[in-house]
Amino acid sequence: MQFGLTSIIVSGEEKPQCVLCNKVLFNDSMRPVKLKQHSENVHPQTKNKDRSFFERHNKALKKMRLDSSGEFCQKNNKLRQASYFAF
Repeated sequence: MQFGLTSIIVSGEEKPQCVLCNKVLFNDSMRPVKLKQHSENVHPQTKNKDRSFFERHNKALKKMRLDSSGEFCQKNNKLRQASYFAF
């Protein structure tokens, strides 16, 4: 979390994900040097931000992720269907 990255499981493989741009990086990017390089090159404005800044973004990112049941997606589909029936 120090560099603004968390991990995500993709196809059974742990990969780093940026909490600011939501980009999933390659598995070889798990090295601290690569994580720091992404942070410095892509988000230079966050260089002096503290850990709590990245933790807030991580919480928001977790809320956006779909769970395995796809419940969020199903709710959106029901809302979309309801909007068609309203007209």
